[in-house]
Amino acid sequence: MVEENHDRIAKAVQADLGGHKLRGVFDFVGVYEHAQYALNNIDSWTADIPVKHAEMLGGSVVRTSPKDLIRIIAPFNYPFDLVFSPLVSAIAAGNCAVLKPSEIAVNSAALVEELVLKYLDTSCIEVVLGAIPETTEL
Repeated sequence: MVEENHDRIAKAVQADLGGHKLRGVFDFVGVYEHAQYALNNIDSWTADIPVKHAEMLGGSVVRTSPKDLIRIIAPFNYPFDLVFSPLVSAIAAGNCAVLKPSEIAVNSAALVEELVLKYLDTSCIEVVLGAIPETTEL
């Protein structure tokens, strides 16, 4: 998603926040690195952890499990990084998520919704656009 849309992401951030195009580039670089880190470590994070002296307890292990539904309400100042970096962690942990991008960064929020609908599993990831009423409802 990031590789295919980096230019659109940079332009949306620049339209919302102004400044040089590099401002938008910095917003998605962290997301890409975070996703790569999660992909590289997901197997060790989700592996069962043997309990000390497990032989006395019948081979017990600690097994991590998702919490369920994560709400990510992002501020405007890094409109992609502060939506997608927490989403990477939520997905890596096996959770579903509701994303609420900032209504102040309207171009970025619209692109977040478009990209989620195109690239991610919408049966467990949803985007809610809006302002105070929608945020309060979440």
